[in-house]
This record gives sequence, structure tokens and C-alpha cells, in this order.
Amino acid sequence: MEKITWILLFSIGGVLAEYTSLQVSNCNKNSNTPSTISHMSISPMPVTIPGNFYFSADMKLTRPVGESSMEMSIKRKTYWFDIPIPCILRVGSCRYNNLCTMVDDMITHDWAGLMGNIGNQIKTMLQTYNVTYNQCPQQPRTLSIRNYLIRMPDMPSVLSWFAAGDYSANIRVQDNISHEELLCLDVNLSLKKACSGFRCYFGK
Repeated sequence: MEKITWILLFSIGGVLAEYTSLQVSNCNKNSNTPSTISHMSISPMPVTIPGNFYFSADMKLTRPVGESSMEMSIKRKTYWFDIPIPCILRVGSCRYNNLCTMVDDMITHDWAGLMGNIGNQIKTMLQTYNVTYNQCPQQPRTLSIRNYLIRMPDMPSVLSWFAAGDYSANIRVQDNISHEELLCLDVNLSLKKACSGFRCYFGK
């Protein structure tokens, strides 16, 4: 279950209209998948970087889930076409081969100088809800997270182009042994850069 949770948290042209709420839809055609998400939200939206947001989600795991991998495809929406985001220093449109160890890897290796901070927050959040974040296999459970505060650090210079815009992401999780698709989500959200100096007078 913790895999699903941090996947949802983990996640570039002219900018289109900002999303005012997180948009999430299920893209898995198999109705018998073991993981279901009935609600997920982030507030406020757009997410300000650096800044804080509150994360809520209702999730259910109906049977044990073992070692699995995740494929993320992220695009930035523009007036003309969507721009694919590459995988840079393990952030972006990347493949992660073992979700059982991913949070620990984020913390230990601090991908892009950003994900160590976020990984530690995800670890603390899951422990707060009595979830063993690196347990594998994960046992069946229902998890309800309400308004958990996440603090987004500033983007490191190598990812500065990733800090403002409207994004779409496709997230697929697959069992490493059976190759069953465990989760498929399409997500839309907006990011914006925190204002500073003269720009703040105009609400930018």
C-alpha cells in the first residue's frame, strides 16, 4: 500500500490554463487489479515550488503485492503540443525496477538533490499511518490519508526547467514476476514557481 501512496506523491512551451484541482483517472482495463483508489487530492493547486501542500487519499489493497516496478511517462502541456520530459538523475519519465526499496533509494542517493527530502517525508507520512514503508510483500489493507502536509523544497538548478507549467503523467505499476499490471493512473496537475520580489505585487 505504501507503494501506491508514494507513487501518487512522487511524479516541460507556453503554459495552458492552470489546473485548479488534481485530476486522476484509472487507465487499467482489468477490473480485478488488487489496488484501487477511490479518492485523491492535493491542495492548494497549483503546487507552489518551494511551498507546502496537503495530500489526501483513500486506497485499498485486496491481496498481497510483492516486488514490482513502475514506469512513469510525464509530459508538459503547451499551446502547440505536449513536450515529453526526459529522465534526469532518476527524476522525470523514468523506470524504477524495485518499489520495495525505492523510498530507501530516494533517501540514500538523494536523486537530483531533491528526492532525499521528499523520500524522508513520504517515509514519515507512511509511518504515521502505521504502514511499513519498505515491507515486501505488502499485505491487504485499507488506507485513508487526510490533509497530510508535504513541504516541497526548491528545485535544484539541474531541474529548474521542471518548476512551472501544466503536466500530464501516466503511471504504470507491474508485478515483476507475473507481469500483471497492478496500477495504471493518468494524472493532470499544475506546478508554479513561488513569487519573489517585485513579482509578488502582481500575484505571480
